[in-house]
Amino acid sequence: MVRYWVIAPYNYDDRAAFDACWQYDHANGVIAIGWDLGDLSNQSKEVISSRYMEHTEWAATSRHQVVKFWTEIQRDDIIIARGGRKRVVGIGTVVGPAFYDGEKGKARAGGNAEPFPNFLRVRWEKGETVFPRVELGMQTLYEMPAEQYAELFETPAIPESPGDGESGSFRLERHLEDFIVANFDRVFAGKYAYFQDDEQREGKQYPTDIGIIDILAREPATNAYVVIELKRDKSSDQAVGQTLRYMGWVKEHLCQAGEEVKGLIICQGADERLEYALKMTPNITHKRYRVNFQLEEPAAK
Repeated sequence: MVRYWVIAPYNYDDRAAFDACWQYDHANGVIAIGWDLGDLSNQSKEVISSRYMEHTEWAATSRHQVVKFWTEIQRDDIIIARGGRKRVVGIGTVVGPAFYDGEKGKARAGGNAEPFPNFLRVRWEKGETVFPRVELGMQTLYEMPAEQYAELFETPAIPESPGDGESGSFRLERHLEDFIVANFDRVFAGKYAYFQDDEQREGKQYPTDIGIIDILAREPATNAYVVIELKRDKSSDQAVGQTLRYMGWVKEHLCQAGEEVKGLIICQGADERLEYALKMTPNITHKRYRVNFQLEEPAAK
């Protein structure tokens, strides 16, 4: 099964170095990440993780990115090279296993960037895409769900026919997250607080090693974390499964002793399948939203 991986060629804040690294990658059919641990070919996840943790100057949570790079990305997987959180500079297919090359890493850096010695061979096939809103996470490497890839890169931007009401409705739903974030206190009436971690990463589009949480919040009354997911075009099973997956990640990586994790799925209209699934998952609730769009005549002068 093809998997989809978002990788940042370099820190986008340093645009000159980023552009140079991306030009090298595109011209040479590669993509690279840093964290120089030597050649990790044929090493187990446990060994790679252990070597990484010897470097106390590196963030502990980033070790998963190095492990995934070396052990999970496979031939024929798709690489999405991102620049910032709204721009994709290229999309390509993996054509070879990960390899280590310190000299190539230095050549790629060209003296103006930090050498990234861990490489994948990639056949670059698609060019730049710029989004009007934040669509990408902050991590150097993470896996993008197949449905999100299809939404961003394979779904037509407008309905194919005027009568395609379902597609039009789906496009409207893409703005729901922005509305909720902009009106967070009013929407949830103070029940939840918008989350921000120690690295000043906000709860909207919160990056994890397994994807991006739509909204991550806290419940002040219980001090619980709340994973808020928008169902959009997902099936009920996909929505519940994805929410549980993110809840598990939050439990392992963010929770302190005694803290709980809850889930909230926001969907449009009744969904019998979802309601049955949530009867067996008491830590997940759901709410329905309604869009009320009206045209009014201007007041008489």
